[in-house]
Amino acid sequence: MALTNLTSLTQAQYQALNINSFSTPPVISSTGNPDGAIAPQLGGWVGTDVLAFMILNGQNTNSGLSIDPRNTNTIDANVVPGSNPSTVTTYWTVNMGTNASNGNWEISVQVDANNTNTGTWKFTKGKNEDEDVKY
Repeated sequence: MALTNLTSLTQAQYQALNINSFSTPPVISSTGNPDGAIAPQLGGWVGTDVLAFMILNGQNTNSGLSIDPRNTNTIDANVVPGSNPSTVTTYWTVNMGTNASNGNWEISVQVDANNTNTGTWKFTKGKNEDEDVKY
């Protein structure tokens, strides 16, 4: 799986999407200590290939996103000081690959503060109890 077509949206564009909620909430974990100035939140699937998500930026914080060229299931989020005293939410979509919503998907957001890696948030497909039952 390789991420493609990372797209920034306005709030109105995001709200106009037909976003399907997750049937089971994603599992969230982290490595390191991702800078708390931003918080990624997954919204759900647009069709079966595209994931919609938001980035909550703290006060006086800006962030820029790009797909990591080496780890193709990772989004790099670079956090830098900003001048807006309010919190700001940015809206995004990314193509996760053909029929990704039906597979064992995962996506990571590596958080860099002033170009220094602070840690990574990892989101993986949630499992319902029936999937864990072995006969």
